[in-house]
Amino acid sequence: MLVRALLIGNKIETRKLQKALLFNPALKDPYIINLEKDKYIVVFKYGVVVFWGLVQDEIDQVMVKINDYVDTPIHMQKNEEIEVTIGTSEDKIKTSHLDITELSIEKIAIISEVLSKSVALEHFEEEVEEVLDLFGVIINGVSKGEKIKLSNKALLKKVGFAMNIQHLIISQLAMLDKPALTWDSAKLDVFHSNLTEEYEIDERYSTLSKKLEVIFRNIDFIMNFLDSRRGFYMELIIIALIALEVVLFIFE
Repeated sequence: MLVRALLIGNKIETRKLQKALLFNPALKDPYIINLEKDKYIVVFKYGVVVFWGLVQDEIDQVMVKINDYVDTPIHMQKNEEIEVTIGTSEDKIKTSHLDITELSIEKIAIISEVLSKSVALEHFEEEVEEVLDLFGVIINGVSKGEKIKLSNKALLKKVGFAMNIQHLIISQLAMLDKPALTWDSAKLDVFHSNLTEEYEIDERYSTLSKKLEVIFRNIDFIMNFLDSRRGFYMELIIIALIALEVVLFIFE
């Protein structure tokens, strides 16, 4: 069975979606819909939908219903896929493949959550890299004595962007939190830990957090540089005005 996680926006209004679709969910957190035998949809509030056993036409039909409840849709949608084999003697995690003993709601929830976090992290990783590249060019130019071409307004947008990513990671993704389903089951806890390790969720989250810290340090440096440069120009203007007054006094 093919399982596909699709990042479609910054947020999905899951409560409104539940009321609109009028489905009896197989599970409320995460929100799991059982369309028919061996076909499931898992919706996460941070903008990811995971499809179990659906072909592309079926995914397109579902997306028509979900799109109305997506906040800030992402034009370049991200996706991550894994092939799942059901009915094996034991659970095994392989590269781009997963063997599970049974297709339980608990395992659907755990696998979907790890996949959803992975695809969301990929999106944030790319956006953070773009900002780092931009600041790298600016700082390199400063080291060469070049003029910063980034306005205060543009810089503030980058600050807002970085803070928004940090907010989404902390408040919505809860990257390091284990699902409640693992609290009362040692087997599910081990299964979740192994899957999280396979997708390097903790390591990627840590790396992303460090890059965000670098971005904030770069922003602080550039803001201080712009303030000092503005102060320098103000001093030059004051000196020029004083010199002009002296010249006018002498001329008079």
